[in-house]
Amino acid sequence: EHTLDGELSDPFWSQAAALPPFVDLHTGGPAKLQTRAWLAATELALYIGLECLQPDMPNVRIAGERDGDAVYPGECVEVFIAPERTSGPYYHFAVNPDGVKAEEEGFDTSWGCEWAAHTRRFADRWTAQIAIMWSELPIGPQAGDVWGMNLCRHARAKIEEYSQWSNTESGFHNPARFGLVTLPGGLVGPRAMDLAWTGTWTRGDAWGLTLRITPGAANAGRRTVGAVVYRPGTSELPPPGSELETPVVFSPGKPLDVKL
Repeated sequence: EHTLDGELSDPFWSQAAALPPFVDLHTGGPAKLQTRAWLAATELALYIGLECLQPDMPNVRIAGERDGDAVYPGECVEVFIAPERTSGPYYHFAVNPDGVKAEEEGFDTSWGCEWAAHTRRFADRWTAQIAIMWSELPIGPQAGDVWGMNLCRHARAKIEEYSQWSNTESGFHNPARFGLVTLPGGLVGPRAMDLAWTGTWTRGDAWGLTLRITPGAANAGRRTVGAVVYRPGTSELPPPGSELETPVVFSPGKPLDVKL
């Protein structure tokens, strides 16, 4: 999987899908402060790269000091994901130039998940790289699914501007006007991978876990399978030194028993 470092010039992003220029929320015309954006999907995660032009970086206004704070009043980029488009919930992720993150389901700030973001500041712009694991979303992906998504930005310095990839016309929280993204083939998620497992756990030095995995085409070849095993009802980890990962060779569509 790709390492987040705020650098958008490496080969990973050259293979990502480039989105059209952002438009102004209020006028529908090209944004004055443009944002370049890229989308990429692997079997594990959705990746978003953004480059935000900002000629007034020294005076950028920031909101939020720690993850979970409201970053939206200040300069930030926002990602909206609606797996069921307009028939179900949507998920909202935001990060500011300092790397402070916030997330919510619709407007419900009590919802949360684990995701990663890395930002970098430059003289006339800032960048953000975001990774959202498919397993963190309540609905997993399947190849060919069409999800609603939008990428948005609140620029706040000498110029204040709201801009976005798909023009919602009436505020960012408008899933009916999100852009449509078709997920590529080869994705593996909760609904796309046939996963059955049996396992035993003892408190001493004997424990075992067997996973039967039927991989998709994207997982063919040499891979490493790993697991973290918790005793039910606790956060107790296996004894130090226990082997938690093993190399395997997958064939597309062929079940394989992996013993850890």
